[in-house]
Amino acid sequence: MPPSLNLLIQSLKLPALSKAQVLALKSLQDNWERHSERMEQLRPERVLLDQKAAYGAFTADPSPENEQRLAVLADERLTAKRYALLRQAHAEVRHQIIAKATSLLRSHLESIQQILRTELQSREAAAEAEARSKRTDEGCLQLRMAAEELAQWIKLFDQGLEGDEDGWLEMFSDALQCLGGEDASAKKSPASRPSKLVAQQ
Repeated sequence: MPPSLNLLIQSLKLPALSKAQVLALKSLQDNWERHSERMEQLRPERVLLDQKAAYGAFTADPSPENEQRLAVLADERLTAKRYALLRQAHAEVRHQIIAKATSLLRSHLESIQQILRTELQSREAAAEAEARSKRTDEGCLQLRMAAEELAQWIKLFDQGLEGDEDGWLEMFSDALQCLGGEDASAKKSPASRPSKLVAQQ
């Protein structure tokens, strides 16, 4: 979140996300990270690496479980197809998560945007009443800049929703930290952090 907008949100005491909204968004964030990690495990180059690992696991411990895993990974082309389909499915779920988070945050950002516009109109009217230029009034300039930054922030979230997901998590985390108040500042407990997934073949 742009620093000037962050400071203005605090100085105007604009509404923070509710505790329930913060918890919902943190849950979506955890799920996004989990599916992203799974996608990394399903990259094409992982096929031969996992096949080699399964072979080594079986020769070290020829258990029925290790034999089954080796058998599942035995066909390189079939495994590559399975990985590709699973990776595509995880990407789709991840995009759905972005859509849910964007919808929730966008609604809150738009409510703040309306408050800023109302405050700007009030200050512009006060400036004109005192024979000051609303174009150069410091308070009006600050509010106008914040409204523009907020509009740009909403646009960035929409771009993430349209498929440009690079940097989405960092942008999302910044917005959550800025809008969530004390609830968003709480650190994740070890149990809530996404655990490292073991490839399920």
